[in-house]
Amino acid sequence: MGSRLLALTLIVALASLAAAEDADVGYFWQITDVHLQPQYYEKASVREHCVAGDGDAGLYGTMDGACDLPQITADSAFQLMKLEKPEPDFIFYTGDMLPHDPLEYDEDDVIRYQANVTFYLEKYFPRVKAYPLLGNHDTLPRFQMYDYEYWLYDRTADTWSEYLSTDMQATFRKGGYYTTLITTGLRVIALNTAVLYYHNNFVNPANDSDPAGMFAWAKQVLDTAVANDEKVMMIYHIPVGFMSGVQCQFHEVPPPPPPPPPP
Repeated sequence: MGSRLLALTLIVALASLAAAEDADVGYFWQITDVHLQPQYYEKASVREHCVAGDGDAGLYGTMDGACDLPQITADSAFQLMKLEKPEPDFIFYTGDMLPHDPLEYDEDDVIRYQANVTFYLEKYFPRVKAYPLLGNHDTLPRFQMYDYEYWLYDRTADTWSEYLSTDMQATFRKGGYYTTLITTGLRVIALNTAVLYYHNNFVNPANDSDPAGMFAWAKQVLDTAVANDEKVMMIYHIPVGFMSGVQCQFHEVPPPPPPPPPP
């Protein structure tokens, strides 16, 4: 791990790669919005989301309709990641493994999709530390997420136990968020912004602007990080202020004092 980080980002099936040979450059993959659709099949009808009928759905997907990612494309994307950077310093997985329009699903199906995260990471990057979080589609009912302990947080924490330590699981089970040191001097804070998605009827930001005490907790973590001279990488699924009730929840953290002048 060096003093700088270079992100290698995969969004669905598209990889954007940046290369550098500088010895002090670190690398990480970010994986987001996979939206895996195991029922997808080639030559299905695009109007039927590529899971039924006859039509023009391609082998690796289609750009012409509301179809999600076929299994073969997910495998191909992870193979490319493995080829391009087989040993990154770490991986961020930032949510949305479920398809946009699952045919029928229940709680067990939701957890099986979360297990796909573990499956792909273990298959292609078995020795790499990963930091996963939930997206707004990783829910049941669709888009609905409570701001306190409930089955989704508990069962996902169990499924991702290889990547979430006991301390990380404690806050994840409370509200889907956590923090940990990636390495000395570098911390990750994973926030659950999906809980404030504007289609979530279980939480009203006007009445509850700090679900599960997440932002008060984040302020404490940031204050401690400043005191310990740590750099912080903050990850979340829905960007702050975009289609969500997350607005002015981030408090300014005073910068650390300047270093003393050289003798």
